[in-house]
Amino acid sequence: MRHNAVLLQAASSPKGRGFEGTVRVLHRHRFIVAFSDTDMAGIVHFSAFFRYMEAAEHAFLRSVGLSVVMDLGPERVGWPRVHAEADYLAPLRFEDEVEATLLL
Repeated sequence: MRHNAVLLQAASSPKGRGFEGTVRVLHRHRFIVAFSDTDMAGIVHFSAFFRYMEAAEHAFLRSVGLSVVMDLGPERVGWPRVHAEADYLAPLRFEDEVEATLLL
């Protein structure tokens, strides 16, 4: 099995939108590429990368005691996705061991 790394980044909000400065947190999420994520050539379909990013994000939130959807008293709060993009630098293949690194 080959080892691959996927870098996932989320920029902090610009000034004037509720955050001052930049927060950088490192979280690593490891997984093995499932057969169901690949095409007939054994290469991961581009859309699977967004599921991988989401899995890393959920793992990070759980690691700090949060969830994607939380009940805060009578209010239900979520973390909406407002933008997502990816640059594909190299293919992933069935049974590759992947480490997703999350920076905030």
